[in-house]
Amino acid sequence: MAAINIIYTEELGRDIIMLDYNNKKYYFEKSSLALRQLQETFLEIPYARLDVKGKTVLDIGSNMGDTAIYFMANGASKVYGFDCDPEMVELARKNIKMNNLEDLIKIFEMKVTDLQQCMNVIQERERLALKLDCEGAELDIFKADVAMDREGPLKLFDNIIMEYHVEPYHIMTRLYQLGFLDMNRKSMEDSMGKLKYFGYIYSGNKIELE
Repeated sequence: MAAINIIYTEELGRDIIMLDYNNKKYYFEKSSLALRQLQETFLEIPYARLDVKGKTVLDIGSNMGDTAIYFMANGASKVYGFDCDPEMVELARKNIKMNNLEDLIKIFEMKVTDLQQCMNVIQERERLALKLDCEGAELDIFKADVAMDREGPLKLFDNIIMEYHVEPYHIMTRLYQLGFLDMNRKSMEDSMGKLKYFGYIYSGNKIELE
C-alpha cells in the first residue's frame, strides 16, 4: 500500500512530495500532475502484473520517472526510460536524483519509433521486461519495428505490458505469434459506461518458438 504526502524540506527550501511505498520513502518534485501520476502508478497499480524482479526494464514513455522508480521499488535490477518530451526528461532525472537512483535508472530523450532504437543504447539482452505507453503510438511502433519478424527485438522480452489507444486485436495477435501465451486485456469505460479503445495488455508466459 502507498501513502502520498506533501512535506517541506529545509534542505531544498520548498515543498516536495513524499511517497511511502513498501515501507520505504520516495521523493518527487511537487505538481498537480505529479500527484495524479503517483496516484495512478502507486495506488491504482496498472503495472502490477509486470514481473520485473531481477530484470532490466525498458520504460518507453517514462514521463516524470514515476514508473521507473516504481519498477525499481518492485525489484528491477535496472531501468532504461525513454521519453520525447524534454521537460519530462528533465523532471524525471530530478526525481531519480532525489532518490539516489542515478546509477540504476537512465533516462533518454528520444522519440521512439521502433524498439531497435532502444536496444541500440543498452547492452542487456537477457531477463528483459517492457512497459510501453506512448499515448497512441504503440501500434505504430509495432508496425515499424523489425520485431514483427521473429528475429527482431520483441522476442528478447520475457514479459510486456502496454497501454493501447486503438483496437488491440492486431497487437495481441502479433504477440501470440511471438510466443506470448498469457495475455490479459483490460479496457476502460467512458463517462457513459461504454467500453472504449483504451486500456492495458499484459503479455507473459512466453514459450520459445522453433
